[in-house]
Amino acid sequence: MPDPAAHLPFFYGSISRAEAEEHLKLAGMADGLFLLRQCLRSLGGYVLSLVHDVRFHHFPIERQLNGTYAIAGGKAHCGPAELCEFYSRDPDGLPCNLRKPCNRPSGFEPQPGVFDSLRDAMVRDYVRQTWKLEGEALEQAIISQAPQVEKLIATTAHERMPWYHSSLTREEAERKLYSGSQTDGKFLLRPRKEQGTYALSLIYGKTVYHYLISQDKAGKYCIPEGTKFDTLWQLVEYLKLKADGLIYCLKEACPNSSASSEAAAPTLPAHPSTFTQPQRRIDTLNSDGYTPEPGVHVGTCIMPACEHVPGGMLTCRGVDLAEPGPPRVQTHLLSTYYLPVVLQAH
Repeated sequence: MPDPAAHLPFFYGSISRAEAEEHLKLAGMADGLFLLRQCLRSLGGYVLSLVHDVRFHHFPIERQLNGTYAIAGGKAHCGPAELCEFYSRDPDGLPCNLRKPCNRPSGFEPQPGVFDSLRDAMVRDYVRQTWKLEGEALEQAIISQAPQVEKLIATTAHERMPWYHSSLTREEAERKLYSGSQTDGKFLLRPRKEQGTYALSLIYGKTVYHYLISQDKAGKYCIPEGTKFDTLWQLVEYLKLKADGLIYCLKEACPNSSASSEAAAPTLPAHPSTFTQPQRRIDTLNSDGYTPEPGVHVGTCIMPACEHVPGGMLTCRGVDLAEPGPPRVQTHLLSTYYLPVVLQAH
């Protein structure tokens, strides 16, 4: 199931915004110079990176439910090639029309995304398990159902990732992160008891931080008030490139030794709309919904057992602010549960 844009010489695959801008710089920064790359936020989408007036412009291209592609507010097109052809004739809201493709350098192939290597096998497994098909009937069903099934199975692709741990408690997560090398940016992801929510556990400066990940009403994943993604693996890949509210970028996966055996029997995904939405603690969010920077203390403390630690930070002695029920106070001070919570120093 090749990428619909794979044949385009100006398609770079899964590269970052910074990498796209570097390619455009090397190509001369002429007005109308452009390239196409995978979009990390929107499943099956792209980003059109364009130069105008010695500035970079990046336009997300979303794949619609009917399989067409469109820039927000623009016309829909049957594929990425047709979309680029249209904007080469008519800017239709862009700062200029597409004039010169920034083709890939010789020997540079489109970079595969983390999901690309899993997609075909997962689609095949899902269609086979759901409709009990084999042989030619299976192949035909894969072709006809691939666009819809791909988006559905992508919601559970994180279960095959080495950083996903399906049955860890907070304490077990900390023990795993503290074992072996304690590299800054070492991380893992685990589900919480509250359906549809997860915890991202990250080590930095020999301290483990835990971030709440929840779903909005549309089923998109985010750190509350943060950038939203269709899937958990897209969120993780984005946080490898940009801390975006975390204390540090994700660098090294804390591997799940049982991930390979679990991957052999993928979970059939439920539609995201079936998940229960978590209650928001309005009085615990700071102005942008992210974890506060160390040393910033505003708002009201809602939990007991708070105290200062060296460096001006405030910690809640391992109080688990994200689990339901009465707070559980740990006996150690190294780990702080970093929801988007700001505490009043006292």
